[in-house]
Amino acid sequence: MTNIDTPDSSLHHLYSPFAALVEAAIAEADHECAGKYTGFVRWSPFETYRSQARQEWLYAQGRTRPGPIVTYKRGAVGLHPAGLACDAVWFDEKGVPHWDGPYAMWQTLGHCARAQGLAWGGDFPSFKDLPHLQPTPAQQIEWLPSARAYLHSLGLD
Repeated sequence: MTNIDTPDSSLHHLYSPFAALVEAAIAEADHECAGKYTGFVRWSPFETYRSQARQEWLYAQGRTRPGPIVTYKRGAVGLHPAGLACDAVWFDEKGVPHWDGPYAMWQTLGHCARAQGLAWGGDFPSFKDLPHLQPTPAQQIEWLPSARAYLHSLGLD
């Protein structure tokens, strides 16, 4: 990805053991939400890998750039720059991504993520990040070195 204003939604830019769990959680959430919620068609990754430059660009939103605050992290911190985070959103029949919708729908995504052994941003104690999926703390410790090496091999570090 070269444009800081464009999210990278590629599962191939996530560390593969994590990507497999994300893919399974999303497939399960699709199955659970299909036909239950008006306008819902599918869950999909919206942003996976995030460069340091994009993280800074997003951090500026709501501060020095117009728009609502969407992140509280600056620079190469967090798990997106390591290929260990995915923001999933739901899409309607016109292919439009959504960050809204019934809380129960987002809870379904969280339940499906937890069922795959992942952490869900809706469980965060302070900033509730409903679209966010990431490894558990134990997985982070285990996967971080290999995830960084993988991104380096792709030229994304």
